[in-house]
Amino acid sequence: MKASFQGNEKEKTAICYALMLAGTNHPEEVCRRLKFDNETVAMVKMLHENRETVYTGDKVQTRRLLNRLGEDNLRLLFAYQKARLHQNLHPVEIAKIDREEELVREVLTAGECCDLKLLAVKGADLIAAGIAPGKELGDCLNRLLDIVIEDPTKNEKEYLISCLGAESKGVT
Repeated sequence: MKASFQGNEKEKTAICYALMLAGTNHPEEVCRRLKFDNETVAMVKMLHENRETVYTGDKVQTRRLLNRLGEDNLRLLFAYQKARLHQNLHPVEIAKIDREEELVREVLTAGECCDLKLLAVKGADLIAAGIAPGKELGDCLNRLLDIVIEDPTKNEKEYLISCLGAESKGVT
């Protein structure tokens, strides 16, 4: 494994197990049989499920990955994929992962919204705008998050609230 990965011992162990179990169809099941702790099982499962992730160098895709996996899991996935590629000597693919890591750093440094925590509107704002609490509220927040992931400049409270009005009239 490349020395630049700075994860903790548990993460490094999960990467090693995921590499060893890469050829199996059910690594989670194997980990449970071997009595691995739940955190390690979850990391190995996440690595296995996302092992074929392809990076396009597109910031929208990067923000979606950050939203879906979170910063720590994405960092772990990069290290795992690089370790797999080092085993098979694929420098071009490793360069793609390096570029994606750079995009993640750019997105995080710029403070671009990739999850609901950074969205300019909160549930209380939508309730004040007339959205009923519950599933509809969560769906609205996720639709607004999708808009902001596509274009981070739209992460402004007034704009997002106006999107709700347009959405209810069938315009987006």
